[in-house]
Amino acid sequence: MNIFIVIPFRNEKKHIGLVVKGISKYKLPVVLVDDGSIDNPNLRFKNVTLLTHKINLGKGAAMKTGADYAIAAGADAIIFMDGDNQHMPGDLPKFIKHLESGGCDV
Repeated sequence: MNIFIVIPFRNEKKHIGLVVKGISKYKLPVVLVDDGSIDNPNLRFKNVTLLTHKINLGKGAAMKTGADYAIAAGADAIIFMDGDNQHMPGDLPKFIKHLESGGCDV
């Protein structure tokens, strides 16, 4: 199963690096969607796709941008995480297990 992680964010310069670092050990494709940040995060991560909205379009639009990209890249499932470190990367194995076991309706 091809599982992508999509992280929409805006003005999370202080947190986004921690989020990416926390999920990097799971070796899943990661898509960051910068929704018009004004804090100039100047992001550079290995093995991460960065998509950018020039202006703030809202979280829903950022999620859709990330989902559209992931689907076009071959995603079978998408896990959304917030860019402010509110979602614990340590919970990812639980989601992955359920997705891969077929124990959920996606």
